[in-house]
Amino acid sequence: MTPLVEQMKPEQEWERVLRNLKALNSPVNEADQQVAGNSGLRMSWRIDTCYGDLTLEPREQKITKSGKWSKGRAVSLRRLHDEREEFEYLTPEDHRICDAIKKENDLSGWGYHQSFDYTLHSERAIRAAAEHPLLFRADDPGQHVELVFDEPALVVRQSGEGIHLCLTPDCDDIASEHGGLMMTQEERHRIHLVQFQPQHVRISELLGVDGLQVPASARQQVLDTIGTIAPLLSVHSEIGGGQTDTEEVAADPRLRIQLHPVGDGLRLECFVRPFGEAGPLFHPESGASTIFTEVEGKSLQTTRGKKEEGANAEKLFDQCPALMADEGWSWSLDEPAIALETLEQLQELTDEVVLEWPQGKQIRLQQGAGMNQMQLTVTRQKDWFELDGSLQLEESQVIDMKRLLSLLEHSEGRFIKLGEGEFLAITQELHHRLESIRRMTDGGKFHTLRCH
Repeated sequence: MTPLVEQMKPEQEWERVLRNLKALNSPVNEADQQVAGNSGLRMSWRIDTCYGDLTLEPREQKITKSGKWSKGRAVSLRRLHDEREEFEYLTPEDHRICDAIKKENDLSGWGYHQSFDYTLHSERAIRAAAEHPLLFRADDPGQHVELVFDEPALVVRQSGEGIHLCLTPDCDDIASEHGGLMMTQEERHRIHLVQFQPQHVRISELLGVDGLQVPASARQQVLDTIGTIAPLLSVHSEIGGGQTDTEEVAADPRLRIQLHPVGDGLRLECFVRPFGEAGPLFHPESGASTIFTEVEGKSLQTTRGKKEEGANAEKLFDQCPALMADEGWSWSLDEPAIALETLEQLQELTDEVVLEWPQGKQIRLQQGAGMNQMQLTVTRQKDWFELDGSLQLEESQVIDMKRLLSLLEHSEGRFIKLGEGEFLAITQELHHRLESIRRMTDGGKFHTLRCH
């Protein structure tokens, strides 16, 4: 018989940390948690991210004679708090930000007159601003900014002969100062706001700044730990994992192309969202294969089909020559004709691609208008021929010849602008035919001598 003293092994540091992580979601811990427009004006908001903080500045913009928006003039928070009714053009999104303006007595002043200080309560204002479509960088007012709310994730990787666990991003002091929000900025046009709950802060403390290294022999203990804490945060694992009450769902390998109108062009980004319409985003074929998250209160697990993601990416690059594979997963298409042609190509990838417009402003492109939808009639009047006709579009929409030729004159190649953010794509054959008619005619009429 082995002596009892030899059966007793001292607990390793990694074992202690795994045990404490599992305890975070134990029934005891849950009990502790229960105890403890038309006016030609608009308001845009400039975002300043200096010194790791985020501040908002309101700017009133006017539409100019050229149809573009002015740079805007600063508007005081006092007016937006005390005289808001004067700004009749404010949108519901504007009002939600203005509701976060705080009015307090200014104790630094002298004299008998009472003065007030107006500030935007940071956390409430930031959450309201995340829904606003007109956010711009303070240091680059032409650069649109998107605020995206994320949550931290536990990343589990194979590391040499062991397993490495870390929380990303790592929690720091700024989270507690802003209601648990941490700002991270990987791109100039997008600011990520990571929400740290108390359990996330505790996980970060347990794992440490450099994360936790566990021997490969403890794989099962790591898997058990993942299964226990998965309901608390998203888990990105290279070694699998799971728990009995987690629903396993099929991964969605389709590419999510996010389109952002910029001037007359487009900025595009490519992601995959394995859980479909909700859950974390990844670049195709990158990141962990097994993902755990919570969607609408349900604990979900999926295993990504990276092979299918890669195949869809290959089809994307084959279909859309303007999207170069060696430029990463973000592209800027400044030329309107190239942007519209790429959009047309993307719309044809219905099985491989989902198009998303995060800013809400969408470009609507009708496709496939060709010669078979064109009706032409010619009538003779003395020495002149008069050309008349129409183009039949979807939903019983018809464009007469005179308007079609007028629109064509101000179009980008074979893409005809019908209205603000609305275009019609016509075939090359129809485009050449209409261009010939436009050059030969004068308002739809042409002289017989011009036919020879």
